[in-house]
Amino acid sequence: IKVVKVAPHTFRTWTQAYLSHALHLSADARRYNLTRMELHVFEAIGDMPLTEIRPSDVNTLLAKMLIIRAHPTVARVRVILAQILRAAQQEKLIDQNPADGVRLPRRTTPQREVQAWTRIQIAAFLASGPAQASPLLTLLIVAFDVGARRGELLGLTADDIRGEGSAKPKLLIRRSLHADGTVGLPKTAKGTRRVRLSSEALAAMQQQRMQRETAPCNAPQLWLTPEGEPLSPSRVSQDFQALVDEFVASPRGKAVGAPRITLHGARHSWVSNRLANNESLA
Repeated sequence: IKVVKVAPHTFRTWTQAYLSHALHLSADARRYNLTRMELHVFEAIGDMPLTEIRPSDVNTLLAKMLIIRAHPTVARVRVILAQILRAAQQEKLIDQNPADGVRLPRRTTPQREVQAWTRIQIAAFLASGPAQASPLLTLLIVAFDVGARRGELLGLTADDIRGEGSAKPKLLIRRSLHADGTVGLPKTAKGTRRVRLSSEALAAMQQQRMQRETAPCNAPQLWLTPEGEPLSPSRVSQDFQALVDEFVASPRGKAVGAPRITLHGARHSWVSNRLANNESLA
């Protein structure tokens, strides 16, 4: 009889195995948890055998994260990490959970306020040279107009435009493009919704639809790479940040007093501007 030795699980292989069978979690939750581990944990302890991970390794990982990541992000990673290791303990792959007893220090700095732009600042940004020359221009126009999350924007298709020939066209938000390139439901139960489209945003989506019809297309999304593939959410955020940083430092940006915002700040800008003008968020 040939005896086949099974290699002990590393944290990476166990995480992948556990999340592929964690049926008590939704598909979106499993995907979210795996992405958090890929982004923040695998580089440090992913290839370590489960039995060799110590509390000091977890402490070191979280301490390094706190230097460059926001406290809430690190706190979420700690919870997911502890859950995955607890499951390994229950399966008797490890004797003790090395994340047990590991606690984050209290937040020493106040939570950063998410910055938003006024409509004057948004108009100045969209009219700036770098924004006008960016292949993301139509996406940015829609982002500031509808207040959708990044994944929701990147998951849009031409079929999501409703009432195109009416006086009140709307946009149906019903899916989200995840960081790993898969498409799922919006973040929350109320995420599927219809929002009003301004004439500028409608024109931007129509322009993007026309461009899409004459370019390589391997996916249904409205915004694609030159090769016809879905855009990378993280790359979109990076490109947006570069445009914002250039605008904020420019004479035009300084003239309108534009603070530095993130792509999520476009969503906050939409909310704050509508509330300031007594407009409905529906």
